[in-house]
Amino acid sequence: MGCKFDEILTQLGTGRWNLLYFAAISHAFFLIPPYAFPGPFLSPPLDHTCKEPAPFGHNNTNTPRERVSSFNKTDRDECVVELRTDEGEPEFVKCTAWDYDNSTFTSTITSEFNLVCDQSFERVIFQSINTLGSLVGDPLCGLLQDKYGRRYPPAVAVVLYFVVSLVLSWTPYFPFINILRIIAGILVPIFVFGFFTIAMEVCEPKYRFMVGILVANPFAFGVITWGGLAYLIREWRWLFFVASLPGALFISFIPFLDESPRWLIVKGRFDEAVKVLEKAARWNGVTLPPREELIELMKEILTEESGNEKKAKKDEVVTQIDRLGWIISMFDAISILFRTPEIRKITLVMCLSALTLICIYTGLSIAGMIFDVNTFLYMVLMGIMEIPAYTVTIPVIEKFGRRTSTIVGYCVCAVSVFAIPFVPNDMGWLTITLAMIGKMFVSTVFQIFFASSVELFPTEVRVRGISIALFASRIGLILTPYIIDTLGIIYYWLPSVIFGILSVMAALATTLLPETLNRPLYETVHALEWDRKMKNQRSHSTSKEEELVQLRQPPAADMR
Repeated sequence: MGCKFDEILTQLGTGRWNLLYFAAISHAFFLIPPYAFPGPFLSPPLDHTCKEPAPFGHNNTNTPRERVSSFNKTDRDECVVELRTDEGEPEFVKCTAWDYDNSTFTSTITSEFNLVCDQSFERVIFQSINTLGSLVGDPLCGLLQDKYGRRYPPAVAVVLYFVVSLVLSWTPYFPFINILRIIAGILVPIFVFGFFTIAMEVCEPKYRFMVGILVANPFAFGVITWGGLAYLIREWRWLFFVASLPGALFISFIPFLDESPRWLIVKGRFDEAVKVLEKAARWNGVTLPPREELIELMKEILTEESGNEKKAKKDEVVTQIDRLGWIISMFDAISILFRTPEIRKITLVMCLSALTLICIYTGLSIAGMIFDVNTFLYMVLMGIMEIPAYTVTIPVIEKFGRRTSTIVGYCVCAVSVFAIPFVPNDMGWLTITLAMIGKMFVSTVFQIFFASSVELFPTEVRVRGISIALFASRIGLILTPYIIDTLGIIYYWLPSVIFGILSVMAALATTLLPETLNRPLYETVHALEWDRKMKNQRSHSTSKEEELVQLRQPPAADMR
């Protein structure tokens, strides 16, 4: 189907119909930074000191206490206060109230809910708890969109995300805030990667990879905007509320979006697919073949690529499995990614790549926070560093291909992070430079990863495959804080070594993947496996022919 349907997309060209999908996914990426990076502005670490206790503030004792004559104050992490009895003996008591340094932020989650001292771990939980939701949202994204379509699941998810964001801005209960963060973690993968997939599926083939890279630029602008808004609005509730308002504009796109015609064809819904293509032709001002010819072409495509008999048997099996329960059905839907050799290889390599990328990307971002940099400026710089990764690399990638560019990106990243432990302590600027180089290249590979995943996974399992890879990335997201904050404290060089080794492993694994530059998209796993089998047979036949030619040639001595 890939080649023939791509011919239809070429006839449609790129016009208003396609641009609407590009605008939708761009807006989705723009909404991510407040969700992904809330910690620096909503729950930052704050300087704090104990409030002086009342003279007789302790219960469960009859011994009077006095205010300590010299109230113990430190610059950071003040968790106890020193009291003394009438006899002058000191006693240390845990603080129950604090004064916070509000010189940078007027109000934060840290100060409002006293997430310091014994409760400081809750600040870390707030920053990472959305990962629990993502562990559910990533695989659920694939299952929902492969079953119910590319349009409706992400459309519902983005509306719910907008509502959740508004409620989170004003809820007075911290446990409920964490619950809302988990819900947001479920919803974000569904609408972001759902709209990304449909945007790629309706894109004109010659622009597909370029669009896959460029639509991520709004993420960089979203990071810059997030840093700018935080600088202007120092009260955390109003900050998150204002940052959530662009979601209303996103919702306005939904009524104008159509279902993916690729998905409709795979499901055998030819009449609906024709209506979508006819609307696209009107919006783009082009002419397509007659309706009857399009339907015949769709039937031919489905027959050639999917194998109707196998598909019918598979549908029958899936129907029986559905009767056994949703969990078994989910397992069967995911196991298709591991049943046959080619799709299994693609799935495993993409999972390793996703885990590697998120570890290095997040790790460098966390490690960068130890540098003495203005928090707002650092966030803006982080966004600026990603812009070249999403733009200037496109010509290079289009010339040298996805696989080669990915391998080079991993290698440069590995060299930069391996070099960090060898930088002298008095050359902090060099450490920052190496970290930023690594971050720029890992951001580049990140974008290649998303676009390549659309090209590597067939349509019938595309969202499922991307979702499983992203599930692996969430595991990396959980591990990264421990790599930086735990192992890094014991051995300062160990995080760099781990990230460097991961980069090398991912580069080697990428050599196993096929090049997807200027190749049509596969629609079914059967088509992918069959095509790979035919290529291997042709390669084997060519090798045999070369051996026969060499055997027929006389030895060099006879030729003389």
